[in-house]
Amino acid sequence: MIRVPHRPAVTVILMALLALSIQALSLPNSAPAAEIKFSLAGGLAQKFEGIGGISGGGPKFGAALQILKVEIGGDSQSTDGTESSHMHTADDVSFDRGYEWSLMKDVKKINYNIKLYGLPWVFPGWIGGPDLDPYYNNSSNLLRYIMTWVKGAKAVHGLHMEYLGMLRKALDASGFASTRIVATDSLWDVGFLKAAAANKALYDAVDPARGQADSPPEAKLLNKTMICSEEFSAYNDINAHHTHFSEPGWRYLPVGNGSGLLPGNGSYITYVSPDAAHVTVVIETMDPHDAHCFYSMPQYPIADVQTVVLKFTDGLSSITRFRVRQSVFDYGNRTARLFQKLPDFPVVNGTLKLTLTKNTILTLTTMDDAGPTDDPSQIVNEKAPTNETFFPDVYREDINELRDEEEPRYLAPQAGVWEVRSAPDGKRAMAQVVTQPPVDTCYPRFPRPGALIGDYSWTDSRINCSVWLPTWANASTGVYLGLQANQAGASMVHSSGVFAWLLPLQGPGCGGYCTVLLMTRDYGMQQAVYSSVLDGLARDSWISVSLQMLKGFVQLRVNHKLAYNGTSGWEKLPSGWAAVGTQNFGVAYFKDLSVERLGD
Repeated sequence: MIRVPHRPAVTVILMALLALSIQALSLPNSAPAAEIKFSLAGGLAQKFEGIGGISGGGPKFGAALQILKVEIGGDSQSTDGTESSHMHTADDVSFDRGYEWSLMKDVKKINYNIKLYGLPWVFPGWIGGPDLDPYYNNSSNLLRYIMTWVKGAKAVHGLHMEYLGMLRKALDASGFASTRIVATDSLWDVGFLKAAAANKALYDAVDPARGQADSPPEAKLLNKTMICSEEFSAYNDINAHHTHFSEPGWRYLPVGNGSGLLPGNGSYITYVSPDAAHVTVVIETMDPHDAHCFYSMPQYPIADVQTVVLKFTDGLSSITRFRVRQSVFDYGNRTARLFQKLPDFPVVNGTLKLTLTKNTILTLTTMDDAGPTDDPSQIVNEKAPTNETFFPDVYREDINELRDEEEPRYLAPQAGVWEVRSAPDGKRAMAQVVTQPPVDTCYPRFPRPGALIGDYSWTDSRINCSVWLPTWANASTGVYLGLQANQAGASMVHSSGVFAWLLPLQGPGCGGYCTVLLMTRDYGMQQAVYSSVLDGLARDSWISVSLQMLKGFVQLRVNHKLAYNGTSGWEKLPSGWAAVGTQNFGVAYFKDLSVERLGD
């Protein structure tokens, strides 16, 4: 083992990923041969913390992950759907809700060493108080909410959180001193970075620092480990070029001694194991004109072919060969060969000469590589996607085999939460359980719960469902069914479609009790097409509802009786999903939900 000095890094090396086809051809737009030095003499740069994501492939192949970041469900929209909270109310606690628990446990079975990272995007309304601010009332509600989740993860599921975004003192006091605080978990906050540099207690509480995309000078001067989150630059299928041959805790070689830019553009980066026994070099020549980044970046040219001579000295001269993995991208034909194993490259007298072509990624490593020589599943043709599965033309949401508090399989909440519960008559049903507006991060705020099901491409379709509106205090004031809802995620608030609303009323104006039927072209209830009063419908009973769109005709049946039939107002509606929901945040029950594609 070679001992090398560690020095703090003031630069974060953000790589574009690497591409190299080993050829001896003379191609146009070539760069002259250049020597690149790899050495331990200058010490090591920053620690590599790993590459993470929400889900991926195996621990050491394909979209390999070293960190799994999960949402702490908060009963509201957090970009593309709602995740159920472990505490719908201040007096309610359950660690059986949502899919994150099973996801974390399944990933741990595949890769026991993966690090877990919990983050709340949104919060149940009870935490925010009257202003829907999670830091309301000295943050006591927020502290109890997050610590309950962290403790439950450990006690109930055996899952330890490696990273969190807050509550250093509370974590230390509860025996979670090893859980590290990532701050700020949003865009780079220069004000926070300056405050951390000036305040030792704040500085000591935070590790690592985090932001999105390129880091500002203040982040580098803080001299903390930095995490770039939601930076969207990586093509996940090639993460293994990094994660297959490195581990969290390895260190980078500094710029000029193993990391940097290629003479014909592109980049290279080197990982070194803690004992300096292994080295992994990743080289990329990805053309930004072809491989577009989510964020704006310079459109620099990449040489069609360039030759480099790698010189390994000062602690690395004993390397005699590299295992090799390569990915090649053909953007003209929209094909790619990913993570292919090549024969070993010999290193002679500390020297390795490579000819690199554009849009290829190459990994050189001293580690053993037990992966497959050529995995056909890693050959991608974007023109002809395979294994594509469509939503069935007829589907019924069967909840009979689901446990209490489990979410329906294919109903996708965009606001609010649907869980399997017993209805007041004892029958199993899907209950909308969020009873007050949550603390949102997506704007505009959702005025009511809503969930989608079906296929966006459907134009002619039908949705059937039985609904039950209870009479107790936190019950919803109404329910709706929808077809051709054309927006999802945070944009569902702007959705057009066919929406049928049943709104119970009580008072002398309707003979004591009646239900208003409202037909609208939108989720926002602003584009009314038709309204009427339906008699004979009562709360605390099941009401069957069937909504259909076929060749421009909209038909609604309530308790098997025709309640609406018409074409006027429904012209030029786009395709879209089926939908169910409640008029406000309150309890309602749904059962026997089915959707069907109609027509040819």
